[in-house]
Amino acid sequence: APNARLADGGFLLDRAGDGMTALLFGEGSPNPEQTALLDQLSRLDKRFAALVIQRNGATAKALEDADGEIARLYGAEPGTLYLLRSDLHIAGRWKTIAADEILHTARLCLGVPTP
Repeated sequence: APNARLADGGFLLDRAGDGMTALLFGEGSPNPEQTALLDQLSRLDKRFAALVIQRNGATAKALEDADGEIARLYGAEPGTLYLLRSDLHIAGRWKTIAADEILHTARLCLGVPTP
C-alpha cells in the first residue's frame, strides 16, 4: 500500500495494526453501516486496526487529510474502504461499503472458513 506523510509528521502506514487494517475515507464520523462493519472486522481479527481518514479535520479517532493528498494517492472518495493485509499489501478496495464482500475477503486473508 502507498504510504503518506500525515499532518503531525508521522506516516499513515505506521498507524496500521499488527493484523488487518481498514482505511476508511470520509467527510465526518463513520455512519452506522460503516461502524457496524468495522466492529465485525475487529471481532474477526483481534489485531485489526481501523484508520478513519477525514478531509475536514481530524477527531480523536480520525486522521486528517487536510489537502486531500492521501485520498488522491489512494484514488479514494468519501465512503471508500481499503482493506490491508498484515503485511500492508492491499487485499481489496470498495468505493462503497459492501459488507459481505469485505468480510469474505477478510476471512480469506485470515484463513478463516467462509460461510
